Amino acid sequence: MKKAAHILFSALCVGVLFAVMIGSLLMERKESSYYENRALAVLPPLTWENFWDGSFFVAADKVVDDHIIGRTAIMRTATRLNMALGRPVVSNLVSGGADGPILPFEPFYKEPNPWTPVAADMMGEQLGLLNELITGYGGYFVYVGVPQQKEYFADSYPDYMATAAAEDAASRRLMAATLAERNVPFVNLYEWFSGIRKLFYLTDHHFNFQGAMVTYAAVLGQVNAGTELDVPILGEGDWQLHTLPNPYLGSRNRQLYGLQETNERLVYAMPSVPIPYDCYNTAYNSPGRLIVIPPDEETEVTFLTYMGGDVPETAITTNRPELPTCLIFGDSFTNPVETLLWTAFDETRSLDLRHYNKQTLAEYIAAWQPDVVICMRDTSVFFERTGNGVFGLE
Repeated sequence: MKKAAHILFSALCVGVLFAVMIGSLLMERKESSYYENRALAVLPPLTWENFWDGSFFVAADKVVDDHIIGRTAIMRTATRLNMALGRPVVSNLVSGGADGPILPFEPFYKEPNPWTPVAADMMGEQLGLLNELITGYGGYFVYVGVPQQKEYFADSYPDYMATAAAEDAASRRLMAATLAERNVPFVNLYEWFSGIRKLFYLTDHHFNFQGAMVTYAAVLGQVNAGTELDVPILGEGDWQLHTLPNPYLGSRNRQLYGLQETNERLVYAMPSVPIPYDCYNTAYNSPGRLIVIPPDEETEVTFLTYMGGDVPETAITTNRPELPTCLIFGDSFTNPVETLLWTAFDETRSLDLRHYNKQTLAEYIAAWQPDVVICMRDTSVFFERTGNGVFGLE
């Protein structure tokens, strides 16, 4: 009798596991995970080749892991439990509680990358060529180095934890040196942000709107210092600030399934004296928006509220031909800055080369010849020749 019970229990466990696996494989699958912000595994078509070499079953295992029934609820519950237990690292993040930042966990030891100086020199060569292209027709190029959230809050890590402060500082020094060697104007936002608190979200890896305002003033100040364009820079009293009442879901908190309590809100600004403008998402052939206002006050908002997110190409025109033109390209840090920058130019265009593929950057610039070209990249991708680090100058 006891043996029969064991057999029945084992059969029941196997049956449940088999039913979960089959159900997970057959259910309608999502393409991405909202909270993890990544693409989910896709089941490849079954062929004799991947059947016999076993790769189909490896892929199927990943699909079950990513699409198992109730996965989001399971992961959220596990995250909630780990946070309640006060674990120092949850979902590879270090949380400072309600009043501190959520930061990425850094391994205690990382092998120094011997190729970093080589990569810096290669990127510097490309940026030098880009600068020559732009100055060749009379334009002005400026590179904007953005610190990461973990750099800004480096002193917020617990004393017993490692940080990447030394590595990040070395990257900043390398970038500054390689740009200076090639006479490329450089705005080092780490220096601008130092000593000023509350320029980054606590729950997001991006700077907040106050950080975007400092960036806007620093970049246009550099443009005016390096040229005779004398672009208008709006001061603090020239803006009307607006705070959305909606709950803000930062990228770090998103990894924690939104479980970190926060009072952070999304802020944007419009000129106190209205400037007529048109915004157009040329890549999508549709009207664009500086701020995507949600339909109600309960809907969560994210950093993608600025400019509608990472759009391949956007053009903002103001019909003021006496002012210069501007092109800004880079990763998502550019988005809130774009909502300010357009006020200084007749036409402002933005490119995200991770998504834009109609022309190379070099071809785009040569065809349009904007008066000012701004590149914005954060420390983690200074030397990466992918996405917004590919200029088409090879």
